Amino acid sequence: MNGKILYGYGNEMSFVIFLSAIILVFCLATNTRASSIESDLNNDLFVDWFDYAILAYYWLDTNCADYNNCGGADFEPNDGTVDINDLDYFCSDWLASEFVEVEANFTSIAAHDGRVWDSGIGYFSQASDSDDDALRTGSYQEGQTHVVYRTVVSFDTSTLPSDCSLTSAWLELTRGEFWGSEDPFDWGGNCLIDVNKPCIGSSTTLAGEDYLALSNATAVASFSADPGENQVMTSTYFDSNGLNNININGTTQMKVYFDDVDHSDPNLGFLGFFSGESTYTEKHPKLRVRYLTEGRPVVTFSSVAADDGRIHYDGSSYGTNSGDSGNMALMLGDEYVGPASQGYRNILSFDTSSLPDDYEIISTKLSLTRGASSGNDPFNWAGNCLIDVNSVCIGTTDNPLETYDWDANCNAVAVASFSGDPGQDSAMISTKFNPEGLNQINKTGKTQIRVYFDGLLTNSDPNDDYLGFYSGNESDPNKHPKLIVQYKITESE
Repeated sequence: MNGKILYGYGNEMSFVIFLSAIILVFCLATNTRASSIESDLNNDLFVDWFDYAILAYYWLDTNCADYNNCGGADFEPNDGTVDINDLDYFCSDWLASEFVEVEANFTSIAAHDGRVWDSGIGYFSQASDSDDDALRTGSYQEGQTHVVYRTVVSFDTSTLPSDCSLTSAWLELTRGEFWGSEDPFDWGGNCLIDVNKPCIGSSTTLAGEDYLALSNATAVASFSADPGENQVMTSTYFDSNGLNNININGTTQMKVYFDDVDHSDPNLGFLGFFSGESTYTEKHPKLRVRYLTEGRPVVTFSSVAADDGRIHYDGSSYGTNSGDSGNMALMLGDEYVGPASQGYRNILSFDTSSLPDDYEIISTKLSLTRGASSGNDPFNWAGNCLIDVNSVCIGTTDNPLETYDWDANCNAVAVASFSGDPGQDSAMISTKFNPEGLNQINKTGKTQIRVYFDGLLTNSDPNDDYLGFYSGNESDPNKHPKLIVQYKITESE
């Protein structure tokens, strides 16, 4: 470097501030050339104050060849000097941005998935089914009753940016069992998708009324053929009406059905599909959405409910608890369980396999929503609240939870921390993960995280002193643990 200080004190800082003001006025007055992202000197896809600070740092330098073209600030002509010509070039790009297409992947909300059917005498529903035919389309003879099935799936799409422009979307279902004698793709007409926000019918909770309930967007996409058992069935792209009904403020619900099902022939059949209740997380229904956004985009992952849980230790023995949907599903601090108190650590899993290889992760944070609390805040007595990260899993398996996970080795330890209790039903957001933590975000599978205090196991009084948090089993998806990942697309830079 040439020995100058970008952010300093005294006369030099005054000079930078003064020059900043001159640059802004000059930019606003002379912006006449078509925009080019070439002036994006810090590579964040946006030309702003951070970029002009770099230009100001090299202002009037005459030896740019020695300093990587003065950080790229020697524009036109490329003459080794940062001067008024380069300032003119830079100002024509002022506030220019580069839009990138981003893919967001959503897994269905288990509690809202299910099948609805017409029995000929009424409409019924079935949720909370983890079998490979939890979702059904087609028809079947159930005893003396002939039924026609439709599938309903829900997605929390509230993490989409409020200013994004959706370019495409499609639905993926993994086929389970086939029942009957004839594949409904051979006789049932078109296999269609309806979309509504926030729900089909009066509630996101599954009900028989959803069978006939009208959607704002009907037949927005279709499936073309049965992919075969344990294979993914991928829809066509949603039409414009379907895209318009993807809810950036909450839940998007969908209905899948054949539009020409015979209600009387008993010798037909239905296709079964896995729901969000399945223990095979890779087979859950998925909604893929692509959208345009500017700058470096952010994608948010909700935790994998089946893998979330807490481990307790009282100084002599361990235990685990998973599958809890309450406001103490995850815990930090201690709880008195006579004759001793036990401390807690928490394990969380995130399916980050949807991150493409050309995404360079530049920032990650963990968010937990605080539920119940009792006694003395453990942030006042238990030490530092830390995060460990491992690609694939902590311990020997990611599910079920193991007592071994309490202190099993992680590839990245203390990658980030939490600073304090945010208050009931508020998000507790960590510091940014350090480079070792970023390197453990798994682009081909699950990323697993451990959250714990590194000081006292308990505070040695016969009272409960803990903070409770919601897990991925909570019915409200807004309260699920979230992994917030910011990235850039390396091929565009």
